Amino acid sequence: MELTKKTAVSLPRGLADRAERAARRRGIPRSRLYALALEAFLEDEQESDAELAAAINEALANEAASRTPEQVAEDEALEAWLDHAGRRTWDAIEWKE
Repeated sequence: MELTKKTAVSLPRGLADRAERAARRRGIPRSRLYALALEAFLEDEQESDAELAAAINEALANEAASRTPEQVAEDEALEAWLDHAGRRTWDAIEWKE
């Protein structure tokens, strides 16, 4: 048996009345109706996050595939410069022991 946690929520009266009727029609406790609705909402939200991540990954992959050798070389040179500049900055800091 799954543990439960009591939680108080404030709902607009109309929504609470509709939930009460829906729970009665289904023959389930009101708290179970709320739990089912929340589970469905969270599952949908998680799927939306996964879909967004997939779309971003696809766009990045498409962008990377369409880059010219000159753009790749330019990006690599910029990365090397930034790495070197960052190392110089950290090396210049006096650390207190």
